[in-house]
Amino acid sequence: MSPSLRDGAELYGQVESHVRAVWANQRGWFGSTVYDINPLSERDEAARLVATMGGAAAVRQAAARAVADGGLDNWRWGLKLTSLLLTLDPADQAAREARIVAARALGQRTTSANARGFYITEALELEGRLLAQGQPVTVDMLRRVLGTPNKAQLTAAPVASVLEYLRYLVDPVKAGDKRIAFTLAVDGDPAIYWMQLRNGVLVVSPGVQPGPIHVAATRAQLADLVLGTASLPGNAAALAELGQVIDRSQFVTRASWDAMLSKPPNMN
Repeated sequence: MSPSLRDGAELYGQVESHVRAVWANQRGWFGSTVYDINPLSERDEAARLVATMGGAAAVRQAAARAVADGGLDNWRWGLKLTSLLLTLDPADQAAREARIVAARALGQRTTSANARGFYITEALELEGRLLAQGQPVTVDMLRRVLGTPNKAQLTAAPVASVLEYLRYLVDPVKAGDKRIAFTLAVDGDPAIYWMQLRNGVLVVSPGVQPGPIHVAATRAQLADLVLGTASLPGNAAALAELGQVIDRSQFVTRASWDAMLSKPPNMN
């Protein structure tokens, strides 16, 4: 890009990372490198790369040297090497220390708010200084907390939005070959929804009239279905059956949040 367009202008994103998002959106993830079609797992790949480089001790030394030498390229290389080491051993203290220096150095030098936030947050997390209620937490813990809806939010949200959200909670393994079909009417919403679970996918489409199996529920009961927190009305056998294939493993209740805060997090 022309310096006149870029210099001092990247206050939100940055070309290096955001252009990849544009490419992936328009052209897809595949860049013609056939390895990417079926790559090794991240852990297996890291293990093989570290072994090829002479083992963890050699990679640890190379990371420390790159970070100590400093400069944008060296700090970036330090992040790459420590990513490999921490994939294999999240408790590798030398790798964590080198990564803290590299992440903070890059975060202090970018004008991109997005990039700076990720860099500095990474450093704080590894130092145990990313806190919630005075306790160290990880970004993953915060994502789970922020990504867990509560009953009030679900009850207030448009019914169509809640059902769209529900589609992405279906566990295809639990669903298997199960087939469920019914119409749904929710109190306060004039629409009728045609609900079909088939081939591990929940399809929600407009209904014209109540079908042979019809469920009438309140917004609170629909919220309970999502959260798995209460029994459903007597006419909701189909809805209850659907609830059995919902994956709520990433939801964090208040009790589980307090439990996570009561023990040291895995800072990986």
